Amino acid sequence: AEAARLDAQLKKLETRKPPTRAQRLRRGAQTAGAIAAGGVFGGPEGALGAGIGGVVGGPAGAAVGAALGAQVGQLRQALGATAEYAANLTKLQIALRGVTNGQEEYGEALSFIQDTTKDFAIPQSVITKQFTKLQASVSGAGGTLEDTKTAFNGIVAAVRATGGSLGDVDAALTATAQVFSKGKVSAEELRQQIGERLPGAFTLFAESMGLTPAELDKALEQGKVSLQDFQVFAKAIFDRYGETAQEIADSPDAADRLKVVLESLNENVGTLLKPIGAAFQVTFTNIIEFIDAATARLNLFLELGAQGTRNKVQRLSDDITRL
Repeated sequence: AEAARLDAQLKKLETRKPPTRAQRLRRGAQTAGAIAAGGVFGGPEGALGAGIGGVVGGPAGAAVGAALGAQVGQLRQALGATAEYAANLTKLQIALRGVTNGQEEYGEALSFIQDTTKDFAIPQSVITKQFTKLQASVSGAGGTLEDTKTAFNGIVAAVRATGGSLGDVDAALTATAQVFSKGKVSAEELRQQIGERLPGAFTLFAESMGLTPAELDKALEQGKVSLQDFQVFAKAIFDRYGETAQEIADSPDAADRLKVVLESLNENVGTLLKPIGAAFQVTFTNIIEFIDAATARLNLFLELGAQGTRNKVQRLSDDITRL
């Protein structure tokens, strides 16, 4: 109501006395400033909104338009990030299909990943990436999908149950993949890369083999600790920590549960947006190709660039020959 009253007064004043040239310049400068500010704080959408608003309502309209344009820009960025997440997850799943044997095993791996995401409150993107790496290493060592699941469950449960973060889980699984890639267990992975993320890993490994820590140390030096021993260790720590890890994941204080839910939302919404993103890519690719072709022809017409210069030299040579 106040805005309408002031607007009415402004119209009366403008009717009685037209604005001077200085007033018009000042108003134009204010509008230009609002448009510039809209571009700085709201990106291209903010600048566009400010420009439209400035034409309609001067500086005040530019400010309103900038605010609306900034909101549109934020929505575009959010939708773009969602579509990008879904596309990246699809790439990870394609990679997973490549390291599994057949559609049935691939489906089993996806089902395992989804269950692990719920059981341990770990985002699907993290699990898919690390499970794919581990499956590739286990398969290369002659193992099966069940071997991968055993090692994966044991390491994840133990690290989560002992207070490990997502970064700790990621690092421990990377070390596990290295173990299978080498074909044997070394003191480096067990003491450092896994041991730093899983307190007491060396002692637990020794217990699973029925050895003392000193005896395990000697066996490692002699290269007598096999992948099968690692699998026994993985089963032992899962039996010990599995329930605790699930309790932590189900507790109200589990900070990563929100990440899991948000990633699930991103996946579902992003799947809807991927066709739109694909259509945008095709459309803008065609536009850019058309502009590129037109630019190339313009360069030839103006005799610019390498080919244009060659054409110009040829034309001048032909002129000299005719003379």
